[in-house]
Amino acid sequence: MSVEDVVSEVDKDVIFYDESEGGITVSGGEPLMQLNFLKTLLEKCKEKNIHTAVDTSGYVPHEALDKISDKVD
Repeated sequence: MSVEDVVSEVDKDVIFYDESEGGITVSGGEPLMQLNFLKTLLEKCKEKNIHTAVDTSGYVPHEALDKISDKVD
């Protein structure tokens, strides 16, 4: 899937996020192994004021965490 495909799916539930103050959690395997995709996805969600979270083991270079830290809630 492309980032646009994922954002399109996320958009379908935006009414629930607005009501619950919820959002998306990116997980499964290690999301930071797909750093460019993850970073772009988080940016697109933040543009739409969608709350974001990343479930990570943290077993990645510190630089990877630095690249997304300002894009997660």
